[in-house]
Amino acid sequence: MGIRDIQLKLREFIKRSKQNKNVRQAAVFSFFSFLNNGIKYLLLIIVAGAISPAGYGSLNLFTICVTLFGYLICLNTNGIIPVTFFRESQTEVRRNINAVFSLSLICFIALSAAVCLWGDTIEKATSISKTFQWIALWVCFFQVFTTVNLDIWRLEENPISYGVYSLGLVLLNSSLMLALVFGWHWDWQGAVYAQLIAGGVFFLISIVFLVRRGYLTRIRPLVRNFKEALSFGVPLIPHSVSFWLRQGLDRVFINSFHNVAVVGLFSFSLNFAGVIQMLGTAFNAANSVFIYKNLAKDPENARKVLRKQTQWMTLFFVLLTVTVCLGASVFIPFFFPEYKGAVVFLFFQCLGAMFNCLYLLFVNYLFYYKKTKILMYITFSISVLHALLSYALTRYSVLYTVAIGALTNFLIMAGVFLYSRRVYRIF
Repeated sequence: MGIRDIQLKLREFIKRSKQNKNVRQAAVFSFFSFLNNGIKYLLLIIVAGAISPAGYGSLNLFTICVTLFGYLICLNTNGIIPVTFFRESQTEVRRNINAVFSLSLICFIALSAAVCLWGDTIEKATSISKTFQWIALWVCFFQVFTTVNLDIWRLEENPISYGVYSLGLVLLNSSLMLALVFGWHWDWQGAVYAQLIAGGVFFLISIVFLVRRGYLTRIRPLVRNFKEALSFGVPLIPHSVSFWLRQGLDRVFINSFHNVAVVGLFSFSLNFAGVIQMLGTAFNAANSVFIYKNLAKDPENARKVLRKQTQWMTLFFVLLTVTVCLGASVFIPFFFPEYKGAVVFLFFQCLGAMFNCLYLLFVNYLFYYKKTKILMYITFSISVLHALLSYALTRYSVLYTVAIGALTNFLIMAGVFLYSRRVYRIF
């Protein structure tokens, strides 16, 4: 393919994008997601200048606790809300929402007991004290309500409310973080307390919005709502934990075999790969709704539209990955020489993020048709392989760790792609 052919295809892509409602909405979601995550990434980079790589590593180890508790706090039952939003009555949607919140409260109590019983063991593995484990648990509980509120705006195809609300959360968290880290000199702990305070404020705001919009009511969930939510969400727990196994556990191994400063370098470079992941997730926020609506209306006639969109987005993610990888390789040594050792990790981390974006293009079909059990087998088995390889090879070099991450992300993407062809074939 020559340069002229590439130019013609890019022009065709731009023309089609302007005419495609889903792409326009995805652009709005992407704008706010890029803005929100851009602020967060920029803030983390700024904060890196105020704390040492060791402190930055501790902050990321705290993030591991938040991520792990986040997978368990509602047992992934919140995923049933988008899947049933277009299929069932508003009364059933409200029952599902109440079921999710009820289960989250039960899980919060159970996890609180776990911190009391095994907090010391968790501290030995992650270097995060019991106090910060409690904070991580509260942050996760608050996030359930914010996530459901944002999901409903996404399903209502209201990207402006979605974006303004999420931007408000990011700005409050950022302001608090700057005040506590730079103003009060609380080091990495200041970033943790900023998350707790901002999360608590928006937890209350989320409840107000959900009540005012009629989604959080006194309608009592039925037994079938709990069963359906659990049957959908529980098989996804190993699937969700698989992401933690592939990134969170890597940091634990790096901390064990090397030191917390290397964890800081690894995590700092991962922020730039996160830009790719961020845009992929933002597009998926609109794309998942687009897929669900088209499949609900006419699955047969939707194939051509979905296939074309997938092809264009694959090209976009490839170009984005090349741009971010090259740009970050120049940016880090010039602006953050203390973190120049992170550059060596960029290629494989960006490649892994690209594979994860491609995975998102196909996994929605499995969610729509509720094929979560096989998805669990694919992601969890490969993630266990990742953990074993990482444990065996990280001690020799962290480069092996990031290469393993790219490889397993590719295997998961390939496995989900092949299985999605059996469920709903667009290629």
